Amino acid sequence: MNFPASHYGDLDDRNPVFIAFRRDIKSLKSLMKRPDGGAQVKGVRLLVEIWKQYKHRLPTKSYQEQMLQTADFLSEIKMYEVALWQGYSLHLQQFSSEEITDIRDLEHFKACFFPEGLDVDQDVVSMKVRAMLGCALCTFELEKKNAILRQKGRCKLLHVLNFIRIMMQAFQQHDHLSWHLYNGTSLCFKLKRGTL
Repeated sequence: MNFPASHYGDLDDRNPVFIAFRRDIKSLKSLMKRPDGGAQVKGVRLLVEIWKQYKHRLPTKSYQEQMLQTADFLSEIKMYEVALWQGYSLHLQQFSSEEITDIRDLEHFKACFFPEGLDVDQDVVSMKVRAMLGCALCTFELEKKNAILRQKGRCKLLHVLNFIRIMMQAFQQHDHLSWHLYNGTSLCFKLKRGTL
């Protein structure tokens, strides 16, 4: 039986569940870095199994942080689809079933992702924003490949940029979120420079 990490005592680096989890993530990263497609397919399967196996065994915050770190790693190695669906989107689905490209205005954004407001647990807000920016980057990069000849693809690229604009608009009135404005602006300029 798979007991939660708390069953083994302190929730620190010596906890056997944390040790096993880090080992599995290290194996995953090793597989995903290999150039052959077979290893990457195995890596995706391993990732799905890791999420299933550890979701209820690790403290929620540790699990969520690791999910985002793994998505960041996958994004860095340009595995945008896996990063999107097994990292960033998976994280955001806890809060809303809406995709970022479906958000059309500020009120819709707040209702979907921040119904409790923006002055709540800042770690939760930061993880949501990190996942949103990751979704924006991955969606943009995936659509960019196909957007040259397709009007629908170009529209989706514009929806991603619009989402970032709406997100930054939501954060403007909150000084404690100013660094999210910086990150959103940086991403927006990076994406615009890359395509439009």
